[in-house]
Amino acid sequence: MVFSESLNVIIGGESGQFDADGAQRGTKSFPDELTYWRELRPAVSADSADASPYGLTFIQGRRIGLASYHFVHEGEGGAYISYEHGPEQWRLDDGSFLPARKLFKDADYNPSTRTFTGQIEWTPTSFGGDARWKYTMVFSEAMDAIVGGSVKAFKPDGSASRDHEFGTSVSSAFGALSCPFRANVLIYERHDEAKAEMLSLLLARHNSRRAAAGADNDEQEVRDRA
Repeated sequence: MVFSESLNVIIGGESGQFDADGAQRGTKSFPDELTYWRELRPAVSADSADASPYGLTFIQGRRIGLASYHFVHEGEGGAYISYEHGPEQWRLDDGSFLPARKLFKDADYNPSTRTFTGQIEWTPTSFGGDARWKYTMVFSEAMDAIVGGSVKAFKPDGSASRDHEFGTSVSSAFGALSCPFRANVLIYERHDEAKAEMLSLLLARHNSRRAAAGADNDEQEVRDRA
């Protein structure tokens, strides 16, 4: 087994299968046939009374920067939404791009209920017709997902706009890829660095094979023409 520099994933090597008499029956290679990454460590111990999201990141669509939530430290300026990798069509109503980071205002965390509250303000412009979002996030005991709470949206005149719930319905896991609040249920899980590294590696290998296959096809077309 060959490990990545981070020791997060197995990036190479193989496993051989043998009969009882020692004859080799076959091999399987890492990571294409055998895909392994480091287990996500618990954010808190099972009996911890100090569970906190600070120091953690929660993502949707398996990607950081797609309206991911980053909890850095307690107090103002310590939590934000990242739009660094949001789709091109995510624009403010004045036509400008979303900021790479949007800070939560009035951020507060209650450890006894594992609940975070905060607000996102878009004034003097708006986003999707909304001027303000009021967040309530309830985290799982293991701090590995947002399992409850809601986002309440308000229009520029202060009237209620739309409500969206946090939950764990896998059917809506990728609903926010086209619009951050199109899905009825918002699915967020704790960012797993090792898993993300493995997905990136597999995608790179897949693209490399496709490119090589394309080059082979191009060469064959030239030969056919000749």
